[in-house]
Amino acid sequence: MQLSRPARRLVAVALLAAAIGLVALLTVVPFAARLSGLRDQIEAERVLLGRFAAIAAQEDQAAEYDRLGRAAIESGAYLKGDSEALKVAGLQTMLAEFAAANRVRFNNTRALPAA
Repeated sequence: MQLSRPARRLVAVALLAAAIGLVALLTVVPFAARLSGLRDQIEAERVLLGRFAAIAAQEDQAAEYDRLGRAAIESGAYLKGDSEALKVAGLQTMLAEFAAANRVRFNNTRALPAA
């Protein structure tokens, strides 16, 4: 079966359009998806960079916070001791000395339930 010349041209143009569409699907669409993924990754990295910049801007305050922390530890505000048991023993000693200095006598002591 022979097609007329205009029909053959129309079929040829349709085949060319289909071939171009197939090439676009196989190359342009994956490229566009990859480009979109890279844009998302760049945005996430920019957010992370902003966080790092904020931390870097506070670096001068870190030395001050470290100094304040060390001063608080060296002050008498915290219990001294390497373990919880030593700190509790130090607290008991401190309370016993304080009670003795104020002429207070403990009649009953008991352990508090664990929190």
